[in-house]
Amino acid sequence: MRMRGTQYTELTSFIRALPELRRLRESSEQRAKLLTMSERHRNQLKKELALLKSETLRLQDAITQLRRDLDRSERSRKRYQASSRKLSAENKALSLENARLATEPEKATLLRAVLFRPAENLSVATGETDTTLDPQLDDLGIIVRLTAAYIAAADEQLEHKDGKLAEIFNTYNQHIHHGLMEVNTALVADELRNPAASMVFAGLDSLNASLTQELTDPDTHKHYVTRCLDGLARFADALGIVRQFNPEAVALESLGADELLAAIETELKIPVTLPAPFPGEIGAKSSRGIISYHVPQALYQAWRIRELTRAKRSPRVLEIGGSIGRAAFYARQMGITDYTIVDLPIVGVSQGYFLTRALGDEAVLLNGESTSDAAHRIKILPPSRFLTGDSTYDLIVNSDSFTDLPDNQARAYMAQIENATELFLSINPEQNKHTVMDYVAECGSLASRVRAPYWMRQGYAEELFRFQR
Repeated sequence: MRMRGTQYTELTSFIRALPELRRLRESSEQRAKLLTMSERHRNQLKKELALLKSETLRLQDAITQLRRDLDRSERSRKRYQASSRKLSAENKALSLENARLATEPEKATLLRAVLFRPAENLSVATGETDTTLDPQLDDLGIIVRLTAAYIAAADEQLEHKDGKLAEIFNTYNQHIHHGLMEVNTALVADELRNPAASMVFAGLDSLNASLTQELTDPDTHKHYVTRCLDGLARFADALGIVRQFNPEAVALESLGADELLAAIETELKIPVTLPAPFPGEIGAKSSRGIISYHVPQALYQAWRIRELTRAKRSPRVLEIGGSIGRAAFYARQMGITDYTIVDLPIVGVSQGYFLTRALGDEAVLLNGESTSDAAHRIKILPPSRFLTGDSTYDLIVNSDSFTDLPDNQARAYMAQIENATELFLSINPEQNKHTVMDYVAECGSLASRVRAPYWMRQGYAEELFRFQR
């Protein structure tokens, strides 16, 4: 069959257009597929968006709940702090009441104390440090250091359950322990800044609420202040710079605080200062400050340390039990700079505070601290650092505490003393169950013992033990 011209033309045009038509068809199919895929993606995105909205709502609910929990926790924290402050105040009030109740037997003991000189031989005047706190005092730095040192050794404090200091801690100062453990710097500062109104120094120094209450009695007050000056005169006796009172002879001329201090200063060849960082400290009045009862005792101990280590160029001294640090203070004035105190952690807080207030922050190194100039600082350590250590010393000293230790602790200390030094100076009373000599007698390396009455206090023995090295 023959095609007409027009049909042929149309056929050839169709054939020529066929590839384009196929391309258009394929393009159309591709677009259809893309549209189908886009629809699936859109649906998937819708689902994911719905899930995201749901998760957002859930997170918003969780944040709202968390905020409620935080609000409740903050309210609980504030209630706890208020309760803690109330409990601390109640504990302090109880401690002060215990101190007040304890004053009657202590008053009798204080009045029995015999003077070395007749009161008429002492030209004494009552003195007291300013009873107001310094509003410019900035001691937060040392409070923080003391808190950290205490927390690091608090277990040792709680393990010490027997002995005089444990009894004082349990009776009067539990609230201070809790304040330190809770980093309640306000409570700790309040106790340390004004020890005359608290019991933080009880068993360590005459500056405590018990004595403050006791001295409200005029007769007790007069006798105490006289004892303070009598102690200074007795130290002058020990130095040989005044004549001793002889009860079988005519009384000597009266002695005053300023002339005694001047004579002692000349003999010792150091300036005798009377640090007074605390308000309300009572004692004998002088132009240099207040002479409280423990000042002459500390001066004597520091002088003995200097005399016993004089042959050493840079003597290393360790004191077991350091009261509040007065002997360490005067030993430093006499040139003994490498000085270590070992005591219970709660006592170390008192010692660290007094010594930093008296000498400055850089003079003291606390438990857990380190520095390149440690040999020139007073170091305050808990018992374990000495009992388990291997350091040696030119002299170890203990004054008025060894015979108060529980028997097992005293033996542990004595065994380590024997290992750590050649010389041990003991100044202790002998009314307790054991004497220091009872423990020294168990040592296998005792070479010699020099014993004499203690110059500064009746009923006390001063003994120097030498061990073979």
